[in-house]
Amino acid sequence: MTKSGELLDQAEQAIETARANLETKNYEWAFGRARNSIECGLKAVLEYYGKSFTKSSITGLIHELKNTIQVPEDIIIAAKSAADMEGHAVNNERFCRMAITHADIVLKWVLKTMGY
Repeated sequence: MTKSGELLDQAEQAIETARANLETKNYEWAFGRARNSIECGLKAVLEYYGKSFTKSSITGLIHELKNTIQVPEDIIIAAKSAADMEGHAVNNERFCRMAITHADIVLKWVLKTMGY
């Protein structure tokens, strides 16, 4: 399996784990896994295009992606919104659900961008 494929698998596993953690009201873990899904998804796209990444933050990855391909504004907003929720989503179901929704939006774009 390619590195981009491995990262995509990690992104998909992370979002599923986030949903499971949400159901058990483990909001801190759910938020962390939603954020991890976004990070892995963005890294997968960079790998898919043969680009290395030096950043692991969502903002840094978005910046590197914008230098590689055209990233739709709604994807940038979804990814950055999830990153900006960190202080709020940790113990808050509503914010956690929003972070998972943002991760879903990003992951759908990742899959489409990678031809799935």
